[in-house]
Amino acid sequence: MLPNRGVGFGFVGIVVLAFAISPALANRPGPGPGHNGSIASGGVSCEDCHGNVGGSGSVQIIGLPSQYAFNVIYNLTVRVADPTQAGAGFQVSAESPIGAHLGTLIRTDMANTQLVSSFIYHTATGVNNSVANWNVLPNMQSATYNFQWRSPMTDAGPITFWVAGNAINNDFFNSGDHIYLLNTTITALPPTGACCEDATGFCLDGQTQIACEGMIGFTYRGNGTLCMTLSPPCGPPRGSCCDNLNGDCTDDVFQNACLGPNLTWTEGVDCADLNPPCQGPPTGACCVIPTMGDPFCLEDLEEAECLNQVPDPGTWFEGQVCAQLPPPCGAGAPPPPIINSDGFNRNRTISIEVPGSVAAGPVTQALRVFFVDLHDPNPPNAVCCPAPDFSSFNGEFRWVGPPAVYTESTSNPTTFTAAQLQCDPYYHDWSTISVIHAYGDGIVPSSDYDVQTIDFGLDIGVESNYSAPGQALTSRWGDVVDEFCYPGDCPTTQPDFVDISGIVDKFKGLPSAVIKARGKLQPTIPNMGLDVDFLDISACVDAFKGLAYPYSGPSACP
Repeated sequence: MLPNRGVGFGFVGIVVLAFAISPALANRPGPGPGHNGSIASGGVSCEDCHGNVGGSGSVQIIGLPSQYAFNVIYNLTVRVADPTQAGAGFQVSAESPIGAHLGTLIRTDMANTQLVSSFIYHTATGVNNSVANWNVLPNMQSATYNFQWRSPMTDAGPITFWVAGNAINNDFFNSGDHIYLLNTTITALPPTGACCEDATGFCLDGQTQIACEGMIGFTYRGNGTLCMTLSPPCGPPRGSCCDNLNGDCTDDVFQNACLGPNLTWTEGVDCADLNPPCQGPPTGACCVIPTMGDPFCLEDLEEAECLNQVPDPGTWFEGQVCAQLPPPCGAGAPPPPIINSDGFNRNRTISIEVPGSVAAGPVTQALRVFFVDLHDPNPPNAVCCPAPDFSSFNGEFRWVGPPAVYTESTSNPTTFTAAQLQCDPYYHDWSTISVIHAYGDGIVPSSDYDVQTIDFGLDIGVESNYSAPGQALTSRWGDVVDEFCYPGDCPTTQPDFVDISGIVDKFKGLPSAVIKARGKLQPTIPNMGLDVDFLDISACVDAFKGLAYPYSGPSACP
């Protein structure tokens, strides 16, 4: 075949070439490696034998991330569609800007695919099967081929998927076939490291430098660093502070905060692991309703101390404070958080307003996001594109992390506050923030969450210490504009053209467009520091086509 002088390339690529050709004259078993128009192919593609003839169809590569992590296996699918043809095949290669193969292509379908010289493409059986199933649901004038790609061990720079498709008419000749070419480039995920809040010593692993420096009071400690390997970890060492006179003990304090008579500081040891006098029976709030006089409440009492109140015994509540006791001794639990008060559901975020604590004065609280039912589309996805199963995470929870301020776009200076989910509680006076947009790999479409607050100092293991839950429902994948489709209530087919138009308007910077918290759909953990862009538009278009949610879902907590 002669080089394809009509196709030029100036960047690194992975190429996918779809072929569906006749047995003898059209190389139904495949043309051999190096016929996909890539740099390594010297520009040679199926056009050299079949001509540069297009049609009303397309070729796609599905499952490709916009940014690749290192040494990760991605499940990929090539789909060739053409309403006027009868079958299809494919070829794929992963290359650098100079044509070096990058990563590792993995053959998973032994009958329908073959892997030769770092090119993966169809077999004769694959083409025959595509012809046999061309008009059978869920294909409907299309063929799909599945394989895997393992990303490089380190940052290999941009990598492009070159895609060329040959949709055949099945007449066993080269003429009359339709050729489709596609290429798309992905880049490596940015490096991450430890991010420290210098004033408190709080530390987060796995943060990018941009994300860390966007959080007030935090310092990025360098690429590849881990909180536990810092010396000392994020500031002076911490430990427990024990009052040897009365047994009171406080965890996680600096040594210079534990100075005074009868105080002993122990580095790196929790109060629960100390010897007496600081290790003792649990304490809680004691509600006393006397025969004569008004009810009153006492805090930090052991159970025996509460039951032996004179003249009237009290009722003891382990691990609680007076403010959260039911009346008449307390005001009750904190009010539930307010979710999406503007009436618009989100796809990859939960918008939260915190009324504050019932306790007197400013109180720091942690925000818990409980996973009730993750990614349960109703109605279910089409047979071709089943929804990923995240149900193993149901019943788990994450915490809203440190807040950071972002702008709606480079052309719109309007600010908003967002915070990523994390594994450990983070305490803050959330009532000082009008709306906090929670995001992360655990916020996924078609899901049900409960959001609750808990005051600082209360035992996070005691459910009665939490506020009543605020329910948060996320809409169907790609559904960003009213009316919404979420679990249990899906009156119309969503997403639709209105959703695509809504994200396009945001990309254009129109004042009437959706907020970034509704329009930012990708990647696994949306980057609130970036504008809504073509990748978000593409994600919405893929969702409109019926493709499944493509990201990995929640990461496990230690």
